[in-house]
Amino acid sequence: MKSIFLPLLLVLSFGLLAQLPADFYDELITGSLNKPVGITFDKNGQGYIWEKRGRVVILDEAGNQLVEPLIDIAEEVGNWWDHGCAGFALHPNFLENGYYYLFYVVDRHHLMHFGTPTYDPNINTYTEATIARITRYTADANTNFTTTIEGSRKVLLGETKETGFPVIMPSHGVGSLVFGNDGTLLASYGDDGSFTAADPGSHP
Repeated sequence: MKSIFLPLLLVLSFGLLAQLPADFYDELITGSLNKPVGITFDKNGQGYIWEKRGRVVILDEAGNQLVEPLIDIAEEVGNWWDHGCAGFALHPNFLENGYYYLFYVVDRHHLMHFGTPTYDPNINTYTEATIARITRYTADANTNFTTTIEGSRKVLLGETKETGFPVIMPSHGVGSLVFGNDGTLLASYGDDGSFTAADPGSHP
């Protein structure tokens, strides 16, 4: 009897899980995203979806995706294995100051050569030691926070290769950004260790 009851219970459980609660709807909002990591909303109901490659797209209050992204820093982001732009947060007073924050792995070629004659925006150097950084930008209130003010970029952590989170493995790295109740910006980061073998604490 037990051998019959357990499969029946599992079937009934999965059937119940497939049912949406009252007043919930399953509706496709957009199908044009590339590896979205998360979504957050401002106090007016406008949505901000960040993609692993380093692009933030906007959903207006009606749920329509805008053509132009809020920002696209894919050229700078090291988008390989588990790495990329994993963290995004709006300042608690976003609608007053327009501040938003990104937490991501920096492509090694960008880190080592950006701003020099040897930099090539079409080159990336993935899977090699680099850093992660946190940057702050300012969204423009004059465009309903759908564009970023030029020149507003401010690196909070990781301005140089000596001051960023070290990234020496293909996983266990950049995590999320959230604001605490006291207004503190909190960043999570992994142990930067190997997930395939015992990690001695360094890498060639």
